[in-house]
Amino acid sequence: VISFLFVLLVACGTGYDFFLCLFQKLFPKDVEITGSINPKNLNNGTSEEDALLGKRKNKSSKDRLTTFLHDVAISFSLYKTVPAVLSTRQPPSAITSINGMRVISMFWVILGHVYFFTFISSTYANPLDVYNSFMPRFSAQPIINGFFSVDSFFFLSGVLLA
Repeated sequence: VISFLFVLLVACGTGYDFFLCLFQKLFPKDVEITGSINPKNLNNGTSEEDALLGKRKNKSSKDRLTTFLHDVAISFSLYKTVPAVLSTRQPPSAITSINGMRVISMFWVILGHVYFFTFISSTYANPLDVYNSFMPRFSAQPIINGFFSVDSFFFLSGVLLA
């Protein structure tokens, strides 16, 4: 039921956004979207607050509801969100080499979880025999030291977010 409601919201938001873009192309002067900030007018505000939040007007409750519904519908639109999610643009200050280290760390975390859950959910007659035959091998070291993978993943993610 929840998945159906989510798919319904996505379909409605995408349809709304598609027809809104189509209507803006057909009638460019007649369409005004409340709540949206026009990037061309960001430097024309009288203060920084006006540039960031748009002109503050005393809006009626109907205008606020319309703005809220518009923002909710656009947030579920695949037409707008998929290009933003799949964008590979990096800011100039990004340290891109750390992304590779984070991916390796993420794979290390996944490897540790796969071995852990396989060992826990196995139907071996004596799991201790499997444990004793696996752990002395040198190739088991990444799994044994999997705790460091979680620490390094969180550290690198924090560095990239800061």
